[in-house]
Amino acid sequence: NRDTVRRLVPLGLAVSATVILYTYAVQHTTAANAVLLVNSAPIYVAVLAPLLLGEPRARHTWFSLALAFTGMALMTDLARLDVQSGEVTGILAAALSGVGYGMAMLISRSLRGRISGLTQNLWSNGTIVLVLFPWALRAPGAAVASNLHLLIPLGIFSLGLSYLLYFQGLQRISAQQVSVVSLAEPVFGVLMGLVFFAEIPNAIGWIGAALILGSIALITR
Repeated sequence: NRDTVRRLVPLGLAVSATVILYTYAVQHTTAANAVLLVNSAPIYVAVLAPLLLGEPRARHTWFSLALAFTGMALMTDLARLDVQSGEVTGILAAALSGVGYGMAMLISRSLRGRISGLTQNLWSNGTIVLVLFPWALRAPGAAVASNLHLLIPLGIFSLGLSYLLYFQGLQRISAQQVSVVSLAEPVFGVLMGLVFFAEIPNAIGWIGAALILGSIALITR
């Protein structure tokens, strides 16, 4: 119906904005800046979900967020944060990507019971294709062909499977819980670095990972 479509359009635009802004941020500021700011989304969700969705505030929301952000700060090493003037646009893009990420969670949760997570995923990725198609046409064909082995898995796992599971999760648990659970991303990044690249985190990094996992266990109780 029309009301569902009126929610699907902003959902597709929110996901598109998140992807575009985060990609831009990674290219124009440090990875630590980008990761911390895009994952500011749970703050917006914690504030807005009870107001916009009528969700009861989870008992340990704020304490879980404090644990999670402390853990992320330890994992990403605050000493690497850089706010040089030349990176202002990248930092702003990362911050706005966090806003887009939070909005996508709230809109998806509002669609619970109306349409499936699969439909939301197809709609969102279809919107991304439409928005980015003009830029795709400008990419050199040779460059695209030589990087297909990276681009295809990136599309499948980063945009396809991850958002599908994410939307499916929002069908079953609150937006506040999903927002905190999504902060496990840097933990899995560390584990993948350990398995595939033999990158061993220092003790502080392991403490940060433990705090993030603790925050997830606390809010999902």
